[in-house]
Amino acid sequence: AWYNRGKFTILNGTVDLTGDTVQVLLLKSSYVFSAAHQFVSDVVADECDFTNYIRKTLSNKTFTEAATSFFDNTADPVWVAAGGATNNTIGGVVVFKNTGADGTSPVLFFLDPTADLPTNGGDVTLQFAAGGIASLT
Repeated sequence: AWYNRGKFTILNGTVDLTGDTVQVLLLKSSYVFSAAHQFVSDVVADECDFTNYIRKTLSNKTFTEAATSFFDNTADPVWVAAGGATNNTIGGVVVFKNTGADGTSPVLFFLDPTADLPTNGGDVTLQFAAGGIASLT
C-alpha cells in the first residue's frame, strides 16, 4: 500500500529510488496502516525493537519500466539472530527515504505480509516478490 507522501515524492522527483538512501524498517503487528502517514516519525512508535534489530539499507536497487512493477531490490535483507532476549511479532515493513532524521524521512510504501511473524532468535529474511517490490497498479 502506498503512502500519499510516497506517491507525491516519487512523482515530483524529490525521491530518487536508485540514487537516494532507501531503507526498510519493520513494524510490530500493532501498527495500523494509514495512507496519511508522511514521515518515519509517524510510524516509529510501532517500530520493532527485538534483539539485533536495525533498519536495513537497500543496496541493490533497480528502477525499471514494466507492466506490473518498477522498483526492485535484488538482495533480500536479513536480520541475523532476530530476537531471543527481546522479541516482537513483525506485522509489516515500511520502505522509506532516509534523510538522516525521522521527522524528515518520507515513508514511501507499506508491505503487509500474509501472516505476522514472531521473532525467536532465528534469522529473519525479508523476501521480496520476484516481480518487484512496488508498482503503481
